[in-house]
Amino acid sequence: MISETVMIKNKTFLSLWVAMFVSTAGSMFMLLGLSINVFKTTGSSTDAGLVFAAQWISPIVFYYLTAKLSNYGNTKKRLILIELTQVIPTLLVSVFWESYYLALLLLLFRGFGESTLRSLRIVALKRSLPQEIIEQATSAFNMAQFIGHGFGALLGSLLISKFSMVEIALLDSSTFIISSLIYIALSKVQVMNKPIGNKKFFSLKTIESIKKTPELVYLIAHFVIIIALVQGFHNIARTVIPAAHFNQAEGGIQMIQFVFTLAVTLGALFVVYTLSKGGSKYYNSSIFLIISTLCPLLVLLMPSFYLGIVFYFLFAFLFEVSFTRLQASIVKRSSKDDIGNIFSFVQMLASGATVMCIYIFGKITDSKGITLSSVILFLVAILTALIIEVNQRKSKVLSLEPSLE
Repeated sequence: MISETVMIKNKTFLSLWVAMFVSTAGSMFMLLGLSINVFKTTGSSTDAGLVFAAQWISPIVFYYLTAKLSNYGNTKKRLILIELTQVIPTLLVSVFWESYYLALLLLLFRGFGESTLRSLRIVALKRSLPQEIIEQATSAFNMAQFIGHGFGALLGSLLISKFSMVEIALLDSSTFIISSLIYIALSKVQVMNKPIGNKKFFSLKTIESIKKTPELVYLIAHFVIIIALVQGFHNIARTVIPAAHFNQAEGGIQMIQFVFTLAVTLGALFVVYTLSKGGSKYYNSSIFLIISTLCPLLVLLMPSFYLGIVFYFLFAFLFEVSFTRLQASIVKRSSKDDIGNIFSFVQMLASGATVMCIYIFGKITDSKGITLSSVILFLVAILTALIIEVNQRKSKVLSLEPSLE
């Protein structure tokens, strides 16, 4: 109970949590509304998925700039400024969304702001909270992101038929403004003034820093893979499974978003109150990954959408447990000096892999159907989990994951 009390009373944690929820809810509201409109217009799940992928390319394209903005300088001022500047590309996307490639370009710049905000929030957490609660605080912080995503997606699926894209963008923009006002309540965050170094060798230095801790290499590998496979597949499946496979259209999309939101909320709570308090011995990243990726196949085997949604819940729940657990462990094992660099680097890897998975699963789904995509997802998960486990054992890291105690 002590750690929960410390988090609740910490102004930085509360400000970041609420601002994260508001901002991500608005973003997902906008993106899902745009994605569904694109799907209705083009009939392509690939085009709809690329709406999300365009933003996730940003951590790759703007990696160096994101890391520099995240790790050095005044974190509070940058959080406020970047939230406000997100209004510009958001409104432009709503005006030009029917010019598909121009909209994707604008989403790329919008994604730069979002990826930088994610890094800045993690940096603020790491440098402001006591080290003894940082893992549990990071786990609790993830709840804001996924509840916000789920709430925004559910809202988007309900309201896209009632609002124009410009109106949706205005609502999204208001969440950025609200979040920027919330950041005013932030306590002073430790400022790191060390120069970032030569751009050419920056990523190599970050890799060297990660390699000093073998456990961190293992954690990052699993983190990137589970995000890429699950998020890549989910961005295709959440529209295709209800609309095309079960012929449930928008009602099914709303149901999937509600179930996904509920599952990730409970998953984050499970980590905070169970795994973070001595349940580590019951957790294995590889097993969770394999079971999670089996669930979409079970969804498709069910005779009705409402039976299948039970397995989609399990799919989302296991993903959230792994995501939250792995990210919390990465944050704890990164130094305060390097957290901005490392987290930006991890974002770059995860984003690149996720975009690739969205494209591949989208193409396979468009040409061969969602069932084949589900089979490939499961087989790739088994293969990558085995590769990581074998290499991890060879490196003589004795435990699958370090204890959270």
